[in-house]
Amino acid sequence: MTDFDTLADGLLQSLTDAEMKRCIGELNDRFTAGRHRLAGYGDDPALVSAYAAFYLPTNMQKLPFVLSQLSGFPLTLDTPLEIIDFGCGPGTYGFALYEWLRAQHVSPLNHTTFHFIDAAPLMLRQAQKFRQMRYPEMTAAFGASVPQRQAGVQRLALFGNVVNEMGGSAFNRLLARLDPDAMIFIEPGTQESFRLMSEVRTLLLGGGYQVWYPCAKGEACPVAGRDGEWCHQVLKASLSPSVARLGQLAGLDRTIMPFIGHVYSKQNKSGLEGIPDAPLSVSGTLFRLKTHSKHAFFWEVCLQTETGLSLVKVELPKKNLTKAAQKNLARISAGQRISFNVQKMLGDGTWRIENVRFDTTG
Repeated sequence: MTDFDTLADGLLQSLTDAEMKRCIGELNDRFTAGRHRLAGYGDDPALVSAYAAFYLPTNMQKLPFVLSQLSGFPLTLDTPLEIIDFGCGPGTYGFALYEWLRAQHVSPLNHTTFHFIDAAPLMLRQAQKFRQMRYPEMTAAFGASVPQRQAGVQRLALFGNVVNEMGGSAFNRLLARLDPDAMIFIEPGTQESFRLMSEVRTLLLGGGYQVWYPCAKGEACPVAGRDGEWCHQVLKASLSPSVARLGQLAGLDRTIMPFIGHVYSKQNKSGLEGIPDAPLSVSGTLFRLKTHSKHAFFWEVCLQTETGLSLVKVELPKKNLTKAAQKNLARISAGQRISFNVQKMLGDGTWRIENVRFDTTG
């Protein structure tokens, strides 16, 4: 994964530790309590550089996590493809997708074009510098407007922390211009972002798209409208020493990152409804990881039942798990797709489960 040590020479502006601390702190304030000041940070070279040094390498980890939960890529990879990274910033998710495709040994990268779109010229300059440093072989274009669609070329749109800034109405208008065959969203893991993404989900399901992640089906969300509840992922990330040092400098922990990831496509999906290799095999998405006891793990899983998408409480006993397995299970992230066998239905409605498998491609 991208390391600050390899990016330092590519930043728009060299920053001392004191400047880096101040800038990361200001960015964090704008992204949280001071969201009324959200606009404009892309016009400050110091803030752009601090964002690229700290938020780019941490945010990049969210996209491969989401893609690893799919049964396959949401588009056909044997035909020309264009990637529209809308609101690209310093290139975060476009670069993350390029690295992921390259790691999967995807052969058509030589006829895949990346379009980095942003209204902030400094963000585009930063993205161009990183592309020249790390991905000189990438076919890429940089600009402020969406290119015209080309006949016979599939289009995948990336939205990284964009919908929460532009709102649902503006996204609806943009969708008509983009006309993508598939979309990947990475948004803040907040209740407000969940509300917006719920509106987007309804819009896309009514417009011919299928949801690939996080839902097993495009049915009613079991937590929509419930007070104090929202669907989001919580990634337990690994940081390079240099990025960890920046976090310590700024007093911010990026090892636990809540976010909202969604994937939609006009292509049919397959393989997400369970693994039919044993009786009562069930597949779902981890909604909440509850505190585990000495004897068991306790989770809530969103899965397809006879009544639609539902949240089910499950209990995984530890007695038949090795120490290594228990250690691995303690590190899993909310949003992970899993399969398991149902051992017993308990009196309080909890499912006792066994034989947990991870439904991932990465």
